[in-house]
Amino acid sequence: MARYKGRATRLSEAMSAINLAPLEDAIEAVETYVAFLDVRADAIEDAKLAPIGETETPPEATPPTYDPQDAVTDANCAAESVGELYDEIDNWKSNMEGTNLENTQKYNDLDECASALETIKDALEAVSAPTKPTDPLDRDAWSAYHDELEELRDGIQEGLDGESDVMFPGMF
Repeated sequence: MARYKGRATRLSEAMSAINLAPLEDAIEAVETYVAFLDVRADAIEDAKLAPIGETETPPEATPPTYDPQDAVTDANCAAESVGELYDEIDNWKSNMEGTNLENTQKYNDLDECASALETIKDALEAVSAPTKPTDPLDRDAWSAYHDELEELRDGIQEGLDGESDVMFPGMF
């Protein structure tokens, strides 16, 4: 027999399923890689100016391999769970419309709860995975990719931060 889980527990579980640590690591790795590309470009420029025979081979590195789709998948799964909670609250609120209960504190609490859940759901559904640059030596593309990863993280974090705004009303 499955045990009933309260709405707050289900929301907490959905939010805790999102793991931002790998994304944070990827942002740091891409930032380091962009810095490497700067050093490499400087080494190439120095080699052009050095006398023949006195040049050093520019350093080599491999670009980060993180797939941001993992973070997007986590966010979408959480958004689905939040959407289910939103539907429950919205249905409850809809059942109160057209009655004397429409002007009660309970109705207002349900409206605020539904609004907070919708904000979280929208934030999590809005995230998308950036496309990794195809040229491993294109510094501008990797820098833009870094910025897009940060936007992805910030979008997911916006949804996570919204959890504290949700106050589920009691039944009575």
